[in-house]
Amino acid sequence: MGRPNPSTYLIFVALIGVVVVVGSILIYRLRRDAEEDLTPATTDDLLRDFEEALADGEMDQAEFDRVTAALRAKGGGVASIIAPPVLPAGPAREDSEGVQADTGSAAAEEGAPRGS
Repeated sequence: MGRPNPSTYLIFVALIGVVVVVGSILIYRLRRDAEEDLTPATTDDLLRDFEEALADGEMDQAEFDRVTAALRAKGGGVASIIAPPVLPAGPAREDSEGVQADTGSAAAEEGAPRGS
């Protein structure tokens, strides 16, 4: 067997170099995206996103006003906007036959069949 051609080594080294450069770029982008996902959104970021949604017609002016008021009142943060409203405790629900519905008794929590 003869010695390999020097151009074969050059091609192999160039190919390894290209793989290293492309891999480095991909790793950099993935790390940057992961860091952006972990960084909490600021009030300014949220306002900018909502202003874009308003301009694109994805939300109306009343909804935008409600969201910006909530941001300013709560000091910002996503939880103040997307948290579900707390419903007041009301009378027990009744089913169609006028009988109170079982909304979570101890028997239901233990896995016992209903109606027994």
